[in-house]
Amino acid sequence: MNTANYTYTGNSIKPAVTSDLVLNKDYTVAYKNNINVGTATVSISGKGNYSGTVTKSFKIVAKSLNSTEFSLSGTSYIFTSKAITPSVKSSLKLNTDYTVNYKNNVNVGTATPTDINKVEALIQSEQAVKQRIAKFKQKNDDKKDNKK
Repeated sequence: MNTANYTYTGNSIKPAVTSDLVLNKDYTVAYKNNINVGTATVSISGKGNYSGTVTKSFKIVAKSLNSTEFSLSGTSYIFTSKAITPSVKSSLKLNTDYTVNYKNNVNVGTATPTDINKVEALIQSEQAVKQRIAKFKQKNDDKKDNKK
């Protein structure tokens, strides 16, 4: 049996047991704790002309989150001076498979849900747009005044 690490799949993981003996005639195989992240065991028990039990363990390691497994309810928001927290959509289970925390999600700029790799939400400021328009108008007014 290969005792390497196996990546979490959500299904039972059953590494193959190799032997010169015949499965279910000379020995049986039983797996335990072989679905979730942690240490799993396989017990190989003798049968018929063979007796005793050999137990081997293997590790199931966490699957890395992919940003493609997530989407946001939106990507642009109007500045409100309050925290913007778009809902996160995923086939994974919130608070079981992942959690979501936000940072930089109050002021103008880019906010990032911090527990999801590379998923970003852009917060656009209505005030910033108004300020840019006001500056543009002021420059045009100044140009008109200089022409007089």
